[in-house]
Amino acid sequence: MSFIKRALRFAKNTSLKDMPSRLKERNEINEAKRIAREEKMQAIRKIEAEYNVDFGGYIPDVGELGLLEGQCNGYEPSYDMPEIFGYLDVKPGDRLLDVGCGKGYAMYLFSDFPFSEIHGVELSERLADIAEDNLSKLFPNEKERFHIYRENALEFDKLDDYNYIYMYNPFPPEIVGVFAEKLKESAKRCPRRLTVIYQNPQKGSTIENGDVFRLVMYKDGTALFESN
Repeated sequence: MSFIKRALRFAKNTSLKDMPSRLKERNEINEAKRIAREEKMQAIRKIEAEYNVDFGGYIPDVGELGLLEGQCNGYEPSYDMPEIFGYLDVKPGDRLLDVGCGKGYAMYLFSDFPFSEIHGVELSERLADIAEDNLSKLFPNEKERFHIYRENALEFDKLDDYNYIYMYNPFPPEIVGVFAEKLKESAKRCPRRLTVIYQNPQKGSTIENGDVFRLVMYKDGTALFESN
């Protein structure tokens, strides 16, 4: 949608009296996002300097990742999730899959939990190479715990092996919808408590409440779903 169309829609839905407060609110939200992104990058830069790893950078052009337009949303590292982390009840033996794991930053964040295995699936060879290098440097004695599958998440056939799924806005909405159906099929085929952590979802891109999943928390741009 063009800037002019967005402006017209905003004006149509906002009275003249409300416009100053709405604009102020929007500016405050944008500033909060900017500050959060900068804080995230500061934390990442500290880790990068200490361990000689590469988690940072923002790559919106999917061509730079060796992928086609529409296959993913580019690359941006995950945000920390203190509120959601406090809710999770991870037990030894639980297994997590990071869908569209990028450079492996979320996998690093989840390493503090007693997951027996933390795996990622990543279509971009460039990002998968970096993720493997990062994790081997950070966890040289835990190589069996971490693994990157280099394939299309829509063709991934091992979902039944995991009871935690993490996504950081990996795909356009239409692809998320297809992947959500795969998650529902897995939950029905292999009954278990399946927890889905979906961070920074795009509008129209979500896992619907229904007979398979229910939304148990939404906090600071992160949705937490559990199977019924």
